[in-house]
Amino acid sequence: MKKKILVLMENTGSPQKALKEGERLAKKDSSELHVLIFNTNQKEIYELEEEQTYVLAGDIGGEEVAREENTIKDIENKDAERTDNFVSELKRVVSTNLIISYVTSSIKSDVVTYSEENNIDLIILGQDEAMYSRRSFDSLIKHVVNKTKADLLVIK
Repeated sequence: MKKKILVLMENTGSPQKALKEGERLAKKDSSELHVLIFNTNQKEIYELEEEQTYVLAGDIGGEEVAREENTIKDIENKDAERTDNFVSELKRVVSTNLIISYVTSSIKSDVVTYSEENNIDLIILGQDEAMYSRRSFDSLIKHVVNKTKADLLVIK
């Protein structure tokens, strides 16, 4: 019996199969369902921040930097709205003990840290190409298996 279940999801709502399985198991065992939400635009923001660092190192005026900063803020604002809508929908459809948190740095480290800090018994990962490539998904699985005490369930 699992008391605490963690599902990793994008703020766009994928992968649905992992959430459904997490909810089914949480209901069955009266468990807490933890949803760790990954910001889908995080990669795009990191890439812009890397470009911005390059621009700052170059000989380009402040106007170019300000435009880059506004682009990052626009992405963050759009993403915050998407995430708020996703969380509202999640709370509406999930009928079990639901705890929501967010990936703040890297998926690997946050899944492991969250799992350990919250004594998670089961981690459910759904394969979704928008969140990670096949290679990074394999890497995430290996990392979770090697760095956590939790069981791992992978949903195709």
